[in-house]
Amino acid sequence: MGTERDQSPEPPKLPDDFQRLWEQIVEMAAARLPPVPRQPEPSFAQLWARLSPRMKECARLAALGETNREIAQRLGIKPNTVKSHMGWVYLVLDIHGVHNRRELAERMREEGPFRREGAD
Repeated sequence: MGTERDQSPEPPKLPDDFQRLWEQIVEMAAARLPPVPRQPEPSFAQLWARLSPRMKECARLAALGETNREIAQRLGIKPNTVKSHMGWVYLVLDIHGVHNRRELAERMREEGPFRREGAD
């Protein structure tokens, strides 16, 4: 049974003059703020350095085509641990377009540990 109390009232509307004044204040404040300096994106090498040694090892083996189970057996850890490490690798390297093993392998050949000297 619907009553008038069941319906929530609309919020009060601001008078047009007040709304225009508020918009002017916001514009003036924004114009006075100094620009925020942009930080350069970290390089692949800088991001790679942020990974733990175990994450780097999992990433290297994954880029070589090993499965989580194979990596786990080789390193003496559980496959879910490998999955977790790889999730962190993708999270950290996402800014450089690394979202899967193929992209990881490509990036590592271009800029990472698999890069061949003189490959420029």
